[in-house]
Amino acid sequence: MNDNALTALPYGLFAGLTRLLELDLAGGNNLTILPADLFADLDNLQGLYLNDNALTALPYGLFAGLTRLLELDLAGGNNLTILPADLFADLDNLQGLYLGSVALTALPSDSLPALPI
Repeated sequence: MNDNALTALPYGLFAGLTRLLELDLAGGNNLTILPADLFADLDNLQGLYLNDNALTALPYGLFAGLTRLLELDLAGGNNLTILPADLFADLDNLQGLYLGSVALTALPSDSLPALPI
């Protein structure tokens, strides 16, 4: 779904897509906010690409339940200045987290401890 000039994604858009492995919403979209439970049904998701959008904030619980996620790209073009505490709490298998060029001004101390080292 990259490069489609998307500006918003409705609640329930990905409902029932439990077998989806990768979701690419990067580059060529202009997403600024995302519904908190947008990815709730994506139990098997392994790659999520949100880079090169215009995200200004990420809601608490956005990545809840994505226990199989291996790669998360939020880099480039996003205007994220702070990340919610526990944003990555369920991402037990995450191997790649990309936050380059997102304008972070603060990183809560409890944002990253759940990530494996």
